[in-house]
Amino acid sequence: MHMEGFKTTLDHDAGCILLIFPLWVLDTKVKFCSALMGSAALGAGSEFFTCVRREGIAGAKRRLTLAWVSGGVAAGAGGGDNLPRSEAAAALLYAAHVLLGYILMLIAMTYQVELLAYVVAGILLGHLSFNTGVATGVSAPDACCVGGGDSGNLIGGGTKPAEYGGVAIG
Repeated sequence: MHMEGFKTTLDHDAGCILLIFPLWVLDTKVKFCSALMGSAALGAGSEFFTCVRREGIAGAKRRLTLAWVSGGVAAGAGGGDNLPRSEAAAALLYAAHVLLGYILMLIAMTYQVELLAYVVAGILLGHLSFNTGVATGVSAPDACCVGGGDSGNLIGGGTKPAEYGGVAIG
């Protein structure tokens, strides 16, 4: 991590980057290029987790042919053993997604311009690969339409669901 702000490989006095673990010192071109590719892959992986979590386990099986995910109820008794596998898998996917987000944050916090650029590029490519053409769950209504009389509908103020871009969001 650079304490003077963002650095680039063009700064010859920047020194070597320590990436996440003490053994991962980026002191050669091969290690640095590997770190760039790995950062992009992790960024794309984050978008993959978003896709799997959004579409659910069944959707992930259909779309991405993940044969290792299965439905049903886990065997055993008592405690959390009776959780449906899909709920347990969803919880594990959530934990892995959060962990991956923190790892990406640590990569960005090296303050190395190239690493940050590859993280963002990986997220962009992952988004284009896995998450285009689906509703994001985020809406941007006009400020004049927010609020209003009907307490049952927080957006739009009417009795019909509000629409944004032709998609009902209420």
